[in-house]
Amino acid sequence: MRAIVEEAEAAQTYVMAHAYTSRAIKRALKAGIRSIEHGNLIDRETLDLLVAKQAFFVPTLVTYGMLIQEGLESGFPRSNSSR
Repeated sequence: MRAIVEEAEAAQTYVMAHAYTSRAIKRALKAGIRSIEHGNLIDRETLDLLVAKQAFFVPTLVTYGMLIQEGLESGFPRSNSSR
C-alpha cells in the first residue's frame, strides 16, 4: 500500500481503498491512504485516527439497513444489530 501511495503522491493525487473493518481501515490510513470507502465496521478509535489523518470517509449507508433487515438471519451477531 505504501508503494501505491508514493506513486500516487508523485502523480499529485491520492489513493482510496475499499475497507470494512477497523483493522483494514487502520492499516490503510497508516500506509497513507486518504479516502476510505464503505467502513461499515469502523470503531470509534479508528474513526478518531481517520479524523487525525484528515482522510475522507465515504460510507455505504445502505448496508446498515440491510443488516437490520437480514443481519440476524444471516449470522450477524445480535450485539451488532439494533433489533
